[in-house]
Amino acid sequence: MKQSSMMQQLAQAIALGSQFIGIFVAAIAIGRVIDHFLRSDPFGILLGVMLGLSGGIMSLLRHQETESPDDGSSDV
Repeated sequence: MKQSSMMQQLAQAIALGSQFIGIFVAAIAIGRVIDHFLRSDPFGILLGVMLGLSGGIMSLLRHQETESPDDGSSDV
């Protein structure tokens, strides 16, 4: 039973990492397209990097909120 739980955690970690990378790469690709059509090198890619990082981090935080039960106590 312990190995099953470990495999589930590993699968979840791989899924989260893939989702983070996917969001990041998609945002950079959108930035490249913006650069191409607006001829705005390197501002589209920079925008894509910022949006990709913030989107990936938001996705990880959203997942953390759903996984951690809120018992009403505070660690502060």
